[in-house]
Amino acid sequence: MELEIRAMREADFDAVQEIFRGVHALHQQNRPDIFRKLDAPLSYEYYAEMCANPDGIALCAVCGGRVAGVAYSYIKKPSANPVALPRITAFMDDLAVHPDFRGQGVGKALLMESQKRAAERGAVSLELMVWAFNQNAVEFYRHAGMTPRSIIMEMPLQTD
Repeated sequence: MELEIRAMREADFDAVQEIFRGVHALHQQNRPDIFRKLDAPLSYEYYAEMCANPDGIALCAVCGGRVAGVAYSYIKKPSANPVALPRITAFMDDLAVHPDFRGQGVGKALLMESQKRAAERGAVSLELMVWAFNQNAVEFYRHAGMTPRSIIMEMPLQTD
């Protein structure tokens, strides 16, 4: 399988929307208290902002002329918090692979290219948040060498 990792393009919108549709369905199914039911979770305006963000790293994996996966990260400036060391980090907002291409190294290639490009921009780490219900993603990131840095916990305060 020949795989090309390149910048997202305007023409990729429909293919990226299809991939995001699947990811959003998984999120909405598992956390309907947070995620709305939507047929089109990605607006064109948001997509255009991702592609144009000067601090962004918006990537597509292309295989056989098809968008096989996407990754979006952005560079975070050092914290103004006086107790924190001034570190440039990259935060991965999205990494998703089309179901037809899962298990073929597409996600790994996108993650590695995201790491490389973030390091080239001075980032000392790549961080992300993964939903606890998404054990496939948790295992993917663990296998790639990522480790938990913090845990977000919640407690519902209102019941219907």
